[in-house]
Amino acid sequence: MKYDIRQAAQALISQLKAIDYERLPISKYNKRYIARLKPVLSYYMKIYADCLLKGLESIGSSPEEITLIDYGGGSGFLSILAKQAGIGRVIYIDLNPDSVDTIRILKELVNTGPDIILHGDSDTLADWCSANKVKPQLLIATDLIEKLLTTAPKPRRLTVMVQKEVADRMAEYASDAASLRDQQGDFAQKTQELLNAMHAAAQEQTDYLMNLRAGHDRLQTSMQEYAQWSGRVLEAVHQQADASGADAQKMADAMRDSSRELSQSYTSFVENISGGLSRTMGLFEENMHAVVSLLDGKLESIEKTAKTAQSAYTDKADRLNAGTDGLLSALSQLQRALGDMTRSVQAAGDALDEKADKEG
Repeated sequence: MKYDIRQAAQALISQLKAIDYERLPISKYNKRYIARLKPVLSYYMKIYADCLLKGLESIGSSPEEITLIDYGGGSGFLSILAKQAGIGRVIYIDLNPDSVDTIRILKELVNTGPDIILHGDSDTLADWCSANKVKPQLLIATDLIEKLLTTAPKPRRLTVMVQKEVADRMAEYASDAASLRDQQGDFAQKTQELLNAMHAAAQEQTDYLMNLRAGHDRLQTSMQEYAQWSGRVLEAVHQQADASGADAQKMADAMRDSSRELSQSYTSFVENISGGLSRTMGLFEENMHAVVSLLDGKLESIEKTAKTAQSAYTDKADRLNAGTDGLLSALSQLQRALGDMTRSVQAAGDALDEKADKEG
């Protein structure tokens, strides 16, 4: 039997690889799917053959007595191999209508294939088996292991073949699951402790909120008292401000009167200074005219005396002396006039300085 299945698998590989799938009237999805299978078709055929061998060994019946279900058959290669290996009845089922059309076309090309082709899910399979009173002995689902436990009717025995590496990984998962169960016990205890701590924290938060509310009430009362006290203070401040305003008005009036008197005094002072300075300058001008006139007369007299000096030197000398005396007298008057003017100007300057000091 082993030789027949493996020999059938080798023959089917050559037959399937010789087909030009691009020219077949099948969907693009199935063309791409089969194109990915073709380079590794020997690998998948070995898996299909091993599945059939394990299934047949577990049942212990001859192949022609067995009804096999290719569940989620896809391209249908497993169904074709099962028929070539001598399985009595092969039922193909798939939920994809394009895959169902593909297996029908391949069945005609290779002249063998599943006896029954169904389109649907596990309910479709269950209904067909019930209606036709069929009890399958073997179900193989190479791509749909997760669907096996939901299949109706339930299979009495499942043979699952995986790679050794996958089996080792599954064993590790089982060990991790056991460890996880132990950890879950600790987790439950820690979770309960955390919940208790959260409950205590919630109670503390409630107490804190109550204290906060009481503090808020006290603060509100204090704010009301402060508002009342502030009103009284502001009223007193306004009264004090009114009194201060009246005093300030009186002071302003007194300063205004003082300023008016100071302005009048300053005006009178300026007028007096201006008048005195004008009179002083007038006297200075008169004295200067007198001096100049006197000098002019004396110069004329000297000139006349000089012209007659040749006739009477003695008389000229006497007149010259007299003219010199007159000139000295005029110069003395001029000096006194300048002194008077200087004193007047000095007095006017002192008066202005004194006025400026008072204003400062």
